[in-house]
Amino acid sequence: RVTISNPYLDPATSLFAEKLKLQCTGDGGLVVAGRAGFDKDGRALGVGFWRVAPDGAVTPMVTRSTNAYGLTSLTTCNAPFGKSRSPVGPFTIAADGRILVSSGASVLAVSSEGFVSRIAGSPRDCENDGTKGISGFGDGESGGARFDEPGRPVEDPEGNLWVPDQRGCALRRITPKGEVSTVL
Repeated sequence: RVTISNPYLDPATSLFAEKLKLQCTGDGGLVVAGRAGFDKDGRALGVGFWRVAPDGAVTPMVTRSTNAYGLTSLTTCNAPFGKSRSPVGPFTIAADGRILVSSGASVLAVSSEGFVSRIAGSPRDCENDGTKGISGFGDGESGGARFDEPGRPVEDPEGNLWVPDQRGCALRRITPKGEVSTVL
């Protein structure tokens, strides 16, 4: 059991209100996706991604205030992380530092500067009308491809992303140009 606490608070006080996903890093650290910090009423103050170093130091990667929720757009992508609905699904860290995350019916990237963009999948996940993406199963260019509950993306040395398509019972590849194909 590991407890991650804020070094400026009582050590028994947990930093994370909700840990939704975890990813190990090559140096023995972790990246945690979830909600963190507490207000006086015990509600989470922030949502996003935090890096936990092997020595326990916690550093925010991309986060936004939970108080900003009513001020955020209805889009999940094509927006700064602080102004979007936060994509916090199965994720991995790319070689270039981007956070690659499966969200709804799409695979998204969060840049180190905090900009969220769609790599492949339903363009409706990115529309500012509050609708959910259209799931399905189809290969093709990034916007025409469909996923049905994509799992954690993994990047290979050539820059391809490998994504399990959970309900399609398939292994999908997304090329660096955004072409999606079913491999298995």
